[in-house]
Amino acid sequence: MFKKIITKFNDAIIRKRVKKGDWLTGEQELRLFAMPECKELLAQYIKHWGLIHEEILLELNDEKLFEQYCSVNKSLYGEIVNKIFTDADKPYYAWQPICAKYLTLSPENEVIMVTSWPKSAADYIDNRRLTSKAELAMFSTRGNMELKRKYIVDKNYFLADVTVLMLLSSKVPLDGELLYAYMQRHFLESDNQQIVLVSRHNLDLLSLYFERGSRPLCKGAQVMLWEWGDKKALGAFIEHQSFFEDAEVAFVKDADADLLEKYVIKYQLSELAEIVFIERNNARLIKTYLRNHQFGDHAWQYYISLMN
Repeated sequence: MFKKIITKFNDAIIRKRVKKGDWLTGEQELRLFAMPECKELLAQYIKHWGLIHEEILLELNDEKLFEQYCSVNKSLYGEIVNKIFTDADKPYYAWQPICAKYLTLSPENEVIMVTSWPKSAADYIDNRRLTSKAELAMFSTRGNMELKRKYIVDKNYFLADVTVLMLLSSKVPLDGELLYAYMQRHFLESDNQQIVLVSRHNLDLLSLYFERGSRPLCKGAQVMLWEWGDKKALGAFIEHQSFFEDAEVAFVKDADADLLEKYVIKYQLSELAEIVFIERNNARLIKTYLRNHQFGDHAWQYYISLMN
């Protein structure tokens, strides 16, 4: 009898504290979960306070109450979220969209979301950029083009290097569309990205890269561009960029005369490239070059020596 009286007294205290918006101890919180009007009291309490025993929320099997809690607190203990994303035989497995709407997920749970819950992923990326692991999983999964376009076009997120390389290497036409949309908004920063871009031999993508005033192609990409030898691609390059010395020397030595003329009108050659240029012994090209630039000292001396 005495124990029941104490319990009733403690329950009354808990009700009063919840009504006033006061914090409960861990012991009081556990008792609250056992009270007949538990859900009603919790709905009031979690407006003001997070729970010490969040895991019991799963046992209540009340989706509305769970969403209320997540909407207020914006966080859950990691292990609880993991259970929601992995316990497929439990009722709370269907609460993944709630987690995606309000919480920041681990990379592993983001992967599950983007591959299994595209509608939830759409809500998630409204406020958060994906981790590189989840981002790659999303773009590697066929379909979900609306979600991918939202990520690139609407949200304008900067893609991880591994994702960009995947799109650059893909032969799937839809991936090419996504890549073009991305390159309209962001530069290709890494050397590896530029090298793979050139290796695609895609004139539209290359022209876009040059037209947007992106950083100069790295030395490796320039060498690949010259070795490819496509006149239109080289012409697009020359409109916007010049070669580093190694690639420039190779270009000056063997390039089509019309392309080379276009190049030397715009750019001063490096010292070594000027020597190679003179050795081509093309009077028209030399005259064009000297109308726009002056030979360096060594190249000029070399040119004079040949003239004599």
